[in-house]
Amino acid sequence: MTIIKRSRGIRNLSTQSSENDERSPYQLHIDNGSYLRLAFSPELEAAYRIDLHRLALRARLVFGTLLAVLVLTIPLLDHFIFHPPEAFVAPVRLMQFGLLMPLIAATILASLNERLQAYSTPIAASALAAVALCVIYQRVLGYELGYYTAVGWANVAIIGAFFFAGIRTTQVVPLGVALFSLNFAAELYVGNYSSGSSALINTVYELEGMIVIFILGVAGCYLIETNTRLNWLETKEMQQQLDYDDLTGALNRGKFRMVYRRLFSMAQREQRDISIAIVDIDFFKAYNDHYGHAPGDKCLTLIGNCLNTAADKNGGYCARLGGEEFALLFFGMNFREAQSLFSRICQDVDALAIAHAGRPDKHPNVTVSIGGYSLIPDGRVNRFVALRKADKSLYAAKSQGRNQLVMVESKVAPHG
Repeated sequence: MTIIKRSRGIRNLSTQSSENDERSPYQLHIDNGSYLRLAFSPELEAAYRIDLHRLALRARLVFGTLLAVLVLTIPLLDHFIFHPPEAFVAPVRLMQFGLLMPLIAATILASLNERLQAYSTPIAASALAAVALCVIYQRVLGYELGYYTAVGWANVAIIGAFFFAGIRTTQVVPLGVALFSLNFAAELYVGNYSSGSSALINTVYELEGMIVIFILGVAGCYLIETNTRLNWLETKEMQQQLDYDDLTGALNRGKFRMVYRRLFSMAQREQRDISIAIVDIDFFKAYNDHYGHAPGDKCLTLIGNCLNTAADKNGGYCARLGGEEFALLFFGMNFREAQSLFSRICQDVDALAIAHAGRPDKHPNVTVSIGGYSLIPDGRVNRFVALRKADKSLYAAKSQGRNQLVMVESKVAPHG
């Protein structure tokens, strides 16, 4: 089972950020108010490419199927309608069924087979390039044999490379430039340049049309990718708002329940350790009363960042349960490892040196109390009981003077 975690620092979409702000991977930048670009962090770019690849598979499957049907019907059209010369048919059929159809079939297969999907992008690009090359070859060969072939099919293949390959603009433009250059050269070769003839006008129009279509293809590909990135970003941001606490960046209560249920079931199934802690900020009401709610929110953010960092570095999860209360969850971490980590978290929060002049115990800084519980689930202690035991440990920590950890280990012996 794979559990996908969100990295810290993913917050709100914004068009501005100060030099001192932590830049979010979901950061939208507008340069000079005129050119829009998305500056994704490497981690976010990798996630975007995974989703883009998944969406592109559908387009490649549909487009590949259409290409296959078209290639298979061409021999019928040639036999019953166009009647090309044999010198044209033999090499063209060899290219169509020796190169084109295998690549189209490979594109369809790679789009359907999970093991081959990693190779889908280069195969799809190769198939579209082969289509364009085949059409260009037919155009030149037909000219040399005195057989007229349709004009413009290479442009269709080039446009298909831009719009249906599902390849990023920076990758598809070089491919498009190469195909366009060959197509343009072929049209120059077969064009009619008789002075004053309508054929010359048609040749010039064909060349101009190719240039216009290529420019539209590049522009369209860029705009589609930009809009795709924006839509993907907004979808991720909406998911972020549903799953994470906006103030602290920690999981919200609902998302925490889902993750906790999944991890607890996994720990029981695999007989692995799971450790949970409830973290409460000491005398936080007194802090709000003394400093106000805006500094209180800043305090929550700083402590949330501290807890998130500890969770991320150790492969765990941090959630805000509400108010000044957080939860920490670690799969595969035993009692001693969790006890050491939670004790260090108490020290790290104290080391933040967030002044708290309103504390009745006269400690100068904001601190946290932590109640922890560690176990290997065996069916006799369910996840709700485990959470209550951690909460009971928290109550003990606060009763014993706060700014400390009380950690309990399950005494239930494993089966067997």
